[in-house]
Amino acid sequence: MIVHQITYVETLPAKYPVETMADGQGDCDLFSYIAASIMKAGGLEIVLLYYEQQTHMNIGVHLSSAPKDVRESAYYVTHDGTRYYVAECTGGKWEDGWRVGECPTDLKQVSATVITLENAEETAPGQVSASFTALEPSALSLEVSPSISIQNSAITIYGQLAPTVLNENVTLYASINSSPWTVIGTAVTQSAQQKVQR
Repeated sequence: MIVHQITYVETLPAKYPVETMADGQGDCDLFSYIAASIMKAGGLEIVLLYYEQQTHMNIGVHLSSAPKDVRESAYYVTHDGTRYYVAECTGGKWEDGWRVGECPTDLKQVSATVITLENAEETAPGQVSASFTALEPSALSLEVSPSISIQNSAITIYGQLAPTVLNENVTLYASINSSPWTVIGTAVTQSAQQKVQR
């Protein structure tokens, strides 16, 4: 339902799932990354299915039994002896669109390249937005001084991140009255004793 509500726009280059969700638009591969990330995080066994001739991507999900909501017979691909039910990630009709186990007719007669997600973390270590593993809990606190300011006057932003991460770049964004997000400053994380004004 999440990916079926995002506006379809052919997009290059590829993005992390969180970027596509923030942009509110993407295409089949970006939608597949989001769906795969959510399902993988939920403990399901997922593969990406790439159809080279059709330049299309969707996902396959391993289930203990065939999905019951399909409107025809459930369609699946087999990889290393495991059934993966096709889940089409495009289509803007989330209420009556594609369901897990339903496959577009033009894709049923072609073979998909199966891309497994084991060791996916190894290709992008440290990228939180693409992580499939459980993350250490964190907290961010910010203080703005003065609490009320006049347009174009200087403000100071102090922040604290826990757990402490030193020497990492932080970019600060602001949006006023629903305007697009704008970069207002950057800083490098430092120890609690050091403060940077922006």
